[in-house]
Amino acid sequence: ATSLQEKKEYNQQELEDEVRESVKDVNEIVDQVKEGLSFQIHEDTEELMIQVIDINTDEVIKELPPEEMLDLKARIHEMVGILIDEKV
Repeated sequence: ATSLQEKKEYNQQELEDEVRESVKDVNEIVDQVKEGLSFQIHEDTEELMIQVIDINTDEVIKELPPEEMLDLKARIHEMVGILIDEKV
């Protein structure tokens, strides 16, 4: 898998800010909820997803990044690929 920095989607400062914000969010959630964490790889984008899960109900309380955003990213990449294939 290629990192965001290698893809040049973020510059170094943006990448550091994103990581710091994500870590802060996770720590706040864990402190409040005191529930389970799940680390998963999103199938289509092969990016890490962290989920905070209510152990009693198996409900996903928070996702970082949200799965919907990763799904959207995968669809955009697929559409760009189709456009490129059609032009070639």
